[in-house]
Amino acid sequence: MEDDFFNQPNILIKNIKSVFQYILSKPSRKVLTVFGEYHELENECKIYNISVMEYIRITLRLNKKIKIFLEYDSSADVNSLISRINPIRSINIREILSGMTEDERKKHIIPVDCRNYYLTKHYNIELYNNLKMNMDKDYITTNFIEKFLIIRFDREPSVSEDLQGILNKYLEVLQNDFTYLKHNWDTIVNPPGYDPLLPPYRLELLRLSWARVVDFYIIQELFKNDDTTEYICIIGENHRITIQEYISNLFDKKIRLYSEIVHNGECVSLTKMPYGAISNTIDAFRLLKSSMKK
Repeated sequence: MEDDFFNQPNILIKNIKSVFQYILSKPSRKVLTVFGEYHELENECKIYNISVMEYIRITLRLNKKIKIFLEYDSSADVNSLISRINPIRSINIREILSGMTEDERKKHIIPVDCRNYYLTKHYNIELYNNLKMNMDKDYITTNFIEKFLIIRFDREPSVSEDLQGILNKYLEVLQNDFTYLKHNWDTIVNPPGYDPLLPPYRLELLRLSWARVVDFYIIQELFKNDDTTEYICIIGENHRITIQEYISNLFDKKIRLYSEIVHNGECVSLTKMPYGAISNTIDAFRLLKSSMKK
């Protein structure tokens, strides 16, 4: 690492819409950093900046006990995801997968998108990309609702009883949401003022419910009692919003919560982020410089 990096008055992170950080105290002290992205957003920033891949690379030099959540299917071929033939819809994820060695990917990356597994690739693509999909109740129930209702989520043995209780409540809410869609699909209408250019409201509810299944696996991983001390999550902005709201409602958000959302081509600031190996090193570096001037 060069002194030039730590000497910068403000370091930005490009191609990111938002950042959310939290320190979890259970089951052990862990730092969670969630970067929200609009998958094909490109924003180079106007001053000194780094990519998310560079953020991960520097973090790995400082701390080997990290895990990285990426929004792609664990059964997918990585070479295919980073190729031009079948690319994943995320600039950041493509850069991370291509910038890390196979050994590093195995040790540190956790693919969290389980929707292909439960829905199959065909119906997952249809749900999020086919605006003219069949909205018949029987078709939706068979292919998109019952597939969740039949899932039996295995308990993760390293999760404590109290945190498992939190996960069970999360699943209970999801169960209720899917059951509501099943029984009321034909009667759900767009609410007043709903943008007619958007997909039907009931379809958006179904998409959101499946997105929250992905979020469940992220939260479950955070609750594991292992030696991981820092989690870095790069995920769609809507996922970031859901995870942030859920985590901040569970724990004391007055002290340990930090978030930044940028607009109109701006970039999130790494320098302002209070937690994580890089932020701690930046603080120590500046404290050292300050003491040397005295």
